[in-house]
Amino acid sequence: MRRISTFRNAPPREEGKYIPELYIKSDWVANPSDIPDVEAAIVAFTNAVTEEHQRYNRVRLPNLFPHHWNIIKFLKNHDDYIVVEADKNLGGCIMSRDDYIARAFSDHLGNTTVYQRISQFEAYDRQIQLANKLESLLREWDDDKLISPAEWDFLQTSIDKYKDKPTRFRLTIKVHKNPWKTRPIVCCAGTMLNSFSRWIDYWLQKLKPLIPSFIKNSEQLINDLQSLGELPPGALLFKADAESMYTNIDTDHAIAVINHWLDDLSQKSQLPPGFPLLPLTQALEIVMRNNVFEFGDTRYLQLMGTAMGTSSACMYASIYFAIHETETLIPSFGQNLFFIKRYIDDLIGIWVVKNPSITWEDFSSSLNSFGLLRWDIDEPSSSVDYLDLTITIKDRRIITRTYQKEMNLYQYLPPHSCHPSTTLKGMIYSLMRTYFKQNTLQQDYISTVILMFHHLLARGWDRYTLKDIILAADVKLQQLDRQVNPRENYAIIEPTLPREPLFFHLPYHPHDIPRRRLRQFYNYHCQEVFSTTLGIDKFTVAYSRHKNLREHLTQARLHQACSKKASANILCPAIVSDDRGD
Repeated sequence: MRRISTFRNAPPREEGKYIPELYIKSDWVANPSDIPDVEAAIVAFTNAVTEEHQRYNRVRLPNLFPHHWNIIKFLKNHDDYIVVEADKNLGGCIMSRDDYIARAFSDHLGNTTVYQRISQFEAYDRQIQLANKLESLLREWDDDKLISPAEWDFLQTSIDKYKDKPTRFRLTIKVHKNPWKTRPIVCCAGTMLNSFSRWIDYWLQKLKPLIPSFIKNSEQLINDLQSLGELPPGALLFKADAESMYTNIDTDHAIAVINHWLDDLSQKSQLPPGFPLLPLTQALEIVMRNNVFEFGDTRYLQLMGTAMGTSSACMYASIYFAIHETETLIPSFGQNLFFIKRYIDDLIGIWVVKNPSITWEDFSSSLNSFGLLRWDIDEPSSSVDYLDLTITIKDRRIITRTYQKEMNLYQYLPPHSCHPSTTLKGMIYSLMRTYFKQNTLQQDYISTVILMFHHLLARGWDRYTLKDIILAADVKLQQLDRQVNPRENYAIIEPTLPREPLFFHLPYHPHDIPRRRLRQFYNYHCQEVFSTTLGIDKFTVAYSRHKNLREHLTQARLHQACSKKASANILCPAIVSDDRGD
C-alpha cells in the first residue's frame, strides 16, 4: 500500500520571509504537534483513510498493458534509437541515435564561436569555483543588507543542495520545417546556476510595465489590438522573427546595454521598491558567462548568447531588444510605426505611411542594426499569422480568428487517461474560452468549436457527453460576454483576518478513495479542532499526476552505447583533456 501523505508537509516560516516564486522543496519533516487534540485528530484521520483505502486497493485493468511497457523500456535506453520531443507540441520522434548525436555537433556544438569544448576536470573545477564565488557574493550582499533574508536563504540553499548537479544538453526536432531542423535545449532545472537565474527572473519580471512592446500571450495582444479602434487609412500588418535569438545575442553588448538601462532607471527612481540593482547585475553576468553543460561524455562552455535553459533567459532577451525599441525604433519611426508588440523573438506591428520620408527599408535596416541579432521580416500586408492567431485588417478594423497549424496533432487527453473526471469539462471550457476570445466573428468561433468536437471524438470520447459539456460551456461564455462589467455586481466584502489553507497531497488514481469521502473524514475528525486551534478553515485535496509518456521516454542525460560515445563524433577532438568518464 502506498504511503499516505500527512499534513506535516512544510516547515514554519517567519512572517514576511517566504517568497512563493523562490521556493526549493524541503526535506523537512515536522515533529508531532505539542497540542494533544491536533495530534489526535491527525492520527484519527490517517487511520480512517488507511482503513478506507483497503476497500479500493484491488487489482484492476491498467490503461497501459504489458506490451506497452515493454516498448517503452525497449526504446528508453536503446543503443541504436532515441525518442526525441518535437517542437510546437507535435508529439515525439524516433530517430537514429547516431544521427541525433551527429546533428547535435553539426548543427550546434561544432560552432566554436558559440561553444568551447572543455575537459570534465575543467567543467568540475569551474562548478566548484563558481559555487565559492557565489557564496562570497552572498556574504557581501547579506552584510550590506542588499537582499532580503528569504532571498539569501533561497540562494544559499541552492548552493548547498545543487553544487554538484550538472546541466545537460539535448535537442528537440523542428519537424514543421522543410527540411527538418534541431533546436538546442539546455536542461538546468534544479541546478545551482539556474536557482540564481530564477532569482534574477523574479526581479526582471517586475520590470515588464517598463517595456512598452511586451505581451504575455495572445489574449493580451487581442486586448491591445481591440483598444486601437478604427485604424488610419493604408494601415498594414507586419511581423518579424528573430534568427536564433538566444545564441545570437552578444553577451558583452547585452550586459552593457542592460546595465546602462538599469542605471538610468535607478537615477530616475523608476525601479521597483527594493530592487537589488548591484546584486542583480553581478548575478546576471555570472549566469550569462558560466553556462557549462554536458552532452554524453563531452563538456562545453557557452561563449556567446543567452544562457539557454535558465529561467531568466526569456526576460533577459526580451529586455535586451526592448532597449533598442524604446531608445531607437519608436523614437525614430514612431510616426509610421502605429503599433508594435513582441513576444520574446516574435514581433508584430502596424505600419502606416504618415511621413513619406520615413521608409519601410530604413525601419527594416534599423531593426537589424542592434548587436549581432538579425530578423526575418515579412513585408507589410493586410493579414498575418502570429502566435495562435490569424490577424486581418478589414474595413480599417482588426479581425482575429484562431490559427491552427496544418501539422497540429490535437493530442487531447483520451478517455482512458489517468485524470479526474472533471478534467474533460475544464479542458473543454478552457479551450472554448480561448476560441471565444480569439474569434471576432461568431461563425469562426463556431467552426473552431466544431473542429474541436470532431478531434475529441477521434480521441475516443462519447459524443453525447461532449455535446452536453460544450453546450453548457457556450451558455456560460455567452452570459459572461453579455455582462458589461461583471465585477460591478459583486458585493463589497469587508476584509477579514487571513485563514490558513490546508492541502492534502496524494497521487491521483481513478479507483482510489473519492475526494468527497476524504472531505467527510476531515470534517469529522479534524475540522473543528483545526479551525479553533490552528486557524485553518479550508481543506483542499491536491492531486498530483503520474509521469506521462514523454517523461518516461525522454531524458536529459544522453544514453551512450560503449562503442558510440558522443566524443567519437567530434571531427577535431584534440583537447587538453582530463576526462575520466562519467
